[in-house]
Amino acid sequence: MSRMKRYAEKVSEDMGFGCESNDEVLEEAAQRLAAGQIDPDAPATISATAAAIIESGDLERGGAMMEPDAFMASIDYGQCPSHLRVGMRRWIENGVIPGGVLAAVLRNDLAGAIFRASDNSIAEIVPLVWFLHSQAPGGAHGSTTKVEEWADKDGLTGIVRGGNVAKTEG
Repeated sequence: MSRMKRYAEKVSEDMGFGCESNDEVLEEAAQRLAAGQIDPDAPATISATAAAIIESGDLERGGAMMEPDAFMASIDYGQCPSHLRVGMRRWIENGVIPGGVLAAVLRNDLAGAIFRASDNSIAEIVPLVWFLHSQAPGGAHGSTTKVEEWADKDGLTGIVRGGNVAKTEG
């Protein structure tokens, strides 16, 4: 069995996928092995928090599960309305709860978003919802509970580090 396949099976098993390696795991293992980033004979590990998030399905894109750091690197913030990008990045990556329209949309509160929006920014709600649907982790939006839980996890950075990332306002 190749070193890459052996490592991919370890990652797959550690992530709860069993020993049946999927193509994404094999591809990631090949890239890490070629870059010298992994020892295929060492146990593959991810944090318990990251494993729980992956298992929950909150980091799925296109039917494929992604590790938190890979998911964070894949987000195209250019699809988010420009004046909301900084707040969105802080929200997704660090769990810093934004205010106004963005917070209402994250909670799936359409009426609240419309009431908070200026006449000019009402048109930005649809692109914002599209960005969340196509780019953001599922666990970062959709209900008040999800928003609170995402903030408690400290966003993707907190998930990668296992939680407890210091947040700053401003």
